Amino acid sequence: MKRLMAGIAIATAATMAGGAVQAQDNGYNVNDPTVAVAPPSTTPGGTFNVNVDDCIVGETATYTFQGQNKTATCVGASADSLTEAIVAGGTATASFTAPTSAGTYNGTVALDQSAVSLPFQIQVQAATVTVSNGSPAPGSTFTASIPCNEDSATVSFNGQSQTVSPSDGTATATLTAPTAAGTATGTFTCGDTVASFSVTVQETDPIIPPTGNSGMSGTMGIAAVLLVAGAGMFGVSQFRRRQTTAS
Repeated sequence: MKRLMAGIAIATAATMAGGAVQAQDNGYNVNDPTVAVAPPSTTPGGTFNVNVDDCIVGETATYTFQGQNKTATCVGASADSLTEAIVAGGTATASFTAPTSAGTYNGTVALDQSAVSLPFQIQVQAATVTVSNGSPAPGSTFTASIPCNEDSATVSFNGQSQTVSPSDGTATATLTAPTAAGTATGTFTCGDTVASFSVTVQETDPIIPPTGNSGMSGTMGIAAVLLVAGAGMFGVSQFRRRQTTAS
């Protein structure tokens, strides 16, 4: 009886091992992990995710980026059997904060069971200021906005200085254009990022004040009065000449 039970145990173990080997031969444990950055570019100080696909469920992903070190566990569907336990197709994700200076930055993520190290890259774009009206009228208002993930941002423009609180990753300030035509410049500061901007104030046509209900200018009115007066004097002189001749 003992020999029979031992034989059954050996046969069962051999069958399971054979199944595992067959699963490996069929490629169930062969994975091809990839890494992607979302979004692929961000503003200084912005956040982004590094996503690993097709990792082995349960393995550890170790991320390294600009002095930031993080770990994440590859997750996926629960395994029901030995063959499913070695199936890949899991995912791992970690979030990072981008540097505050524009440029291209690299990092790596190492997978312990897959025994691979995957490089990734993030583009940090220089922050630019967006103005609602680049050619405002003298003394009119306009807005200036900059991508900003800090608690506050400061804008300086034509003697005006404001501190604003960013909302949804954007800092916006309402500014007043100079009263004289020309180009005026300013700066928007968010953390270590300083971005310049400018607007060109439009020239306005001179306003000629009205001189009366007729719309006639003062000079033309004076000329008309003089013309009438001259005509009257000429008529009087002609009348007197006729009277003198008749006498």
